[in-house]
Amino acid sequence: MTSDPIDPVLREIEDAHQISRAAFQAHDLKTYMDIFALDLSYRQPDGKTIGRDQLQKDVSQQFNRLSAARWDYARESFQSTPAEATETLSQTAWLATTAFGVIHRLWRLERRGNYTWRRKDNRWQIALVEVVFERVVAAGVQVGLRPRLPALRPTMSDAA
Repeated sequence: MTSDPIDPVLREIEDAHQISRAAFQAHDLKTYMDIFALDLSYRQPDGKTIGRDQLQKDVSQQFNRLSAARWDYARESFQSTPAEATETLSQTAWLATTAFGVIHRLWRLERRGNYTWRRKDNRWQIALVEVVFERVVAAGVQVGLRPRLPALRPTMSDAA
């Protein structure tokens, strides 16, 4: 097992994170969901476990509600073999919902979770998620043509 920051597995996982972020921000459900294995097990903070189909329904609803999203994460740990990788991430996100085209409600999300990735067909997919902490806090209202999401604080992923 390795946690070397120049580990090629870590680079591939980082690439997958970037693809998923771009897909989420573009509301591209198919590309976003491609990062999750068909047999995904996703344990939510309340202890309930859902599969990929339910996650896809949940994400589709988020795409319908969210008008903007920005997030970053700090990687607390990373271990890998050629076939599997596990990481613990702390995520911070700003989210916006919009009503009447000009009223934007902002939300701040904080989440910590463990993610297990598996290599399949020469690409990495998330097979297991365990969200160990999640908090969503209302962060105010804005009026304007577009929501203005606050800047994110620098995290360990900024240095990677």
